[in-house]
Amino acid sequence: MGQTLRLRAVGDNLMHAELCKSAKQEDGSYCFDPIYEKIADVIHESDIAVINQETIFVDKAEEISSFPVFGTPREVGDAIVKAGFNVVTHASNHTMDKKIYGVDVTTKFWKENYPDVTILGICDTMKEFYHIPIVEKNGIKIAMLNFTQKLNGHSVPHSQLFRVFRLKDNWKKYIAHQIKKAKEMADLVVVFPHWGSEYMHEPVVKEVEWTKYFAEQNVDIVIGTHPHVMQPMEWVDRADGGRMLVYYSLGNLISCQTKLGSPLGGMADILIEKDETGTR
Repeated sequence: MGQTLRLRAVGDNLMHAELCKSAKQEDGSYCFDPIYEKIADVIHESDIAVINQETIFVDKAEEISSFPVFGTPREVGDAIVKAGFNVVTHASNHTMDKKIYGVDVTTKFWKENYPDVTILGICDTMKEFYHIPIVEKNGIKIAMLNFTQKLNGHSVPHSQLFRVFRLKDNWKKYIAHQIKKAKEMADLVVVFPHWGSEYMHEPVVKEVEWTKYFAEQNVDIVIGTHPHVMQPMEWVDRADGGRMLVYYSLGNLISCQTKLGSPLGGMADILIEKDETGTR
């Protein structure tokens, strides 16, 4: 009898002004716990539970803001940990909304308060840039990588390009290197791309192109975010003869968007098993 691991992932945690207003307490603090109450039980049942934290954290009241430039209270981080999430993806089109200040606040928050939570997509140092995040549960090692295609026109300072993980053609050599390294270190490799076009219910050309690229690198699972609506899932043939499971978009977990499909979110629910023949 082999080992098993349950991985669940949800889509965009998109913190609009109305959500922050509803969470504000009389003393000026925030409590976002009620937002996640309805899914907390199933999230806590997971061995690995992943959420896409679409918006960056800030630590000053005057920096809290909503669309189109987001700044989110750090108490959101407290709430999603309490709900059971133990992996957080942070590479999104809003990562640089507050410039490097927001990235600094966010990485510091996680390191100081929840060092056991695995943070993907942003980092502080070149050493972390080449680090392969691996979560081991029940004797199974899962390597996870997170990249964003866009930054909404914002730029990362040239001297700190390593701070945000990008899904760009001129990053392909680095991405291939990281995937190869991850394949050597872990039983399965999961890539979380923040890609595609908003409100499109089918994968666009760039999603298809990157999917082919990940299949060429023999990635095991791809779980996409950003379109704010759900897109299909499918199995894709890999270069090594195996198959890659692809969720093109899980839609929104939480937001105040009202466009067709945007209030509907999906949850990837994957059972991974490992025995003497391998991991699948």
